Amino acid sequence: MLHHFAKKENKFLLVSLIVFVLSAFIFSYHLNQYSTAVQEHLAVENRITKVDSIYSSYLSSVFNKRGYQFELDKESLDQYLEFNLDTQQLIEEFENEPENSVLKDLCTELVRSNAERRIVLNRHSSYLDSIPRELAISKIKSENSQIIASSLVLEAAFENLRSYLVDESHKLQGITERMNFNNSIGFAFLGFLAVLLIIGTYDQTRKNTLLEAERKNQDEILSITRNSELEFRTSFQHAAIGMALVSEEGRFKDVNPSLCKLLGYPKEELLRLTFMEITHPDDLFTDLKFAKQLFEKKIESYSMEKRYFTKEGQTVWIHLNGSAVWNQDGSLRHFIAQIENITDSKHAANELEERERKFKSIFNSTFQFIGFLDPDGTLLEVNETALDFSGTLAEDVVGKKFWDCYWWQISPETQEQLRHSVEKAAQGEFIHYEVAIWDKDKNPVTILFNLKPILDKEGKVTAIVPEGRLIQDIVDARKSLIEKNLELERFASVASHDLKEPLRMVINFLQLLERKYKGQLDEKADQYIHFAVDASLRMDKLISDLLEFSKAGTENVALESIDLMEVLQDQVGYFSSLLEECGGDLIFSDLPVITGKKVPVNLLFRNLIGNALKYKKHDTAPIIRIQGSEHEGHWEFTVADNGIGFEEEYREVIFEMFKRLHTRQEYSGTGLGLSICKKIVEHQQGNIWADSTPGEGSTFHFTWIK
Repeated sequence: MLHHFAKKENKFLLVSLIVFVLSAFIFSYHLNQYSTAVQEHLAVENRITKVDSIYSSYLSSVFNKRGYQFELDKESLDQYLEFNLDTQQLIEEFENEPENSVLKDLCTELVRSNAERRIVLNRHSSYLDSIPRELAISKIKSENSQIIASSLVLEAAFENLRSYLVDESHKLQGITERMNFNNSIGFAFLGFLAVLLIIGTYDQTRKNTLLEAERKNQDEILSITRNSELEFRTSFQHAAIGMALVSEEGRFKDVNPSLCKLLGYPKEELLRLTFMEITHPDDLFTDLKFAKQLFEKKIESYSMEKRYFTKEGQTVWIHLNGSAVWNQDGSLRHFIAQIENITDSKHAANELEERERKFKSIFNSTFQFIGFLDPDGTLLEVNETALDFSGTLAEDVVGKKFWDCYWWQISPETQEQLRHSVEKAAQGEFIHYEVAIWDKDKNPVTILFNLKPILDKEGKVTAIVPEGRLIQDIVDARKSLIEKNLELERFASVASHDLKEPLRMVINFLQLLERKYKGQLDEKADQYIHFAVDASLRMDKLISDLLEFSKAGTENVALESIDLMEVLQDQVGYFSSLLEECGGDLIFSDLPVITGKKVPVNLLFRNLIGNALKYKKHDTAPIIRIQGSEHEGHWEFTVADNGIGFEEEYREVIFEMFKRLHTRQEYSGTGLGLSICKKIVEHQQGNIWADSTPGEGSTFHFTWIK
């Protein structure tokens, strides 16, 4: 360039060269300062570019978080945390660069804000890892306001840092421009052209540098924006739930395949509709009200359950989550609708509500008194039958301890008994007893009352069901029956005594007549007298047996422990002469101690042993074996003999009153012995039966409750 100038204008070239050299020499110092200022300005611009890059990375992470918020899935949250970690590292690298204390404080605030936000989202990640998904989602949604607050703090930190850097850039630009002006004035006389050339060249270079930096920054932002848009479109199209972009007028701008499948519309048809056209009329007003509040920025988002009409006219229940996207100028870009099909769960809820309604109807219409208790005895619910019976309202008793409720205030003893019963039921025990309670007129009425524990899968009592049935009629009838039985017992005792007295006199006189006049009258008279004496003796035995039958098992004495070995030893003594006469044997061993009443037990074994001896075979010595075996809740005893036995068809008949299988000439008796045995056993809630083989013997079985 200098050679070219020398050929054309040597003087101008020389002067220009001298001016240029002098200008360069003099300007070197000023240029150095100017260059330093420009470099500082460029450094600030580069920092602005880096902050914009970090902010773009932050926006990418926000996109992933939006995906996580839409789906609440662990994969989207992990992707967000990975982007966030990259952002954190960029911020920390940037924090170490500046020496300016104010700038360093702003960077520190940015790091702290991002770290606090990351702590919250890491906690969400731990929720999804450590607790059930439904509970995790509930906790995450409850902390949504905390996420929004941390986002606002972080965005404010970005804005403060960038504002500071822009201000610094403007200051440095002003300094460089002033230095440029001063250099122009100071060196104008040294060479206007050289100065203009240098300044022009440098100014152009600076502008090109700034323009290039700005271009790169814009290209990077454009690239990030395009990538974010691509990722959003991918998530939008492949979302498992329905998603739609809706205009301010309510028209669908875009819909994903899941929503088309849900509503049964092709995409092209759905884009020609508004959400109002497919919304159930009963839900439209609520939806429009929320959309208006969202448009007016009174709310950030809303959720509701509503109904849509499908293309076929069917109704589907959906859960709608609505939010909005805004342009930079604050105008609405579009609404975002997330639509989840909840038809099945809604139907299930309706069915559950219907079953609950039916249960309530049955619960309140039953004749029994029914309620629900906490294990601590607090009354949670009671049916209308119990309330009507007591003339109370639900609010009078629900929430109180059960024993403090109206019904049980009949006496402190009744309340204390109930409190102890509830404590037992809370431990898993089934409680059952009769008790008198108050009716609405404070009259005592007897109910059959029970407490049934409700257990969970682990066997823990979660609730107690109290249930009562009115049995006052039964109690009154039972009382009347007891009184009648007492009257019958007294009558039987008096009747047997009054009958036996004249009968004893008849027997005595007939026996006296038989002894004194036997052989003095004709043979026919002796036979008649013998028949009369025999009939009188049988009548006396019948009256005694009837008295024993009426008393069997009814003695008003307390239960006691009875050693059956002692009982059987007494029977051996009682039947000793008869056993000796017929050569019989009574065999028993290891019999237990039972609980019962001693007199009926003695009578039971006496009749069974006597029955075995009566029906012995004529040519065989009787052998009677008595054994006992223990079972759960009861004993079983057997009395076996080697007598004549009986046919299978008579197994039930032999226990009926006055039923005989043989004539009195063959075997004496009144036919009441086995009936007495049956009455004694059944009075103890036991059973008695017999097995027999004719000609080989019989075995009598009976059970005795422990």
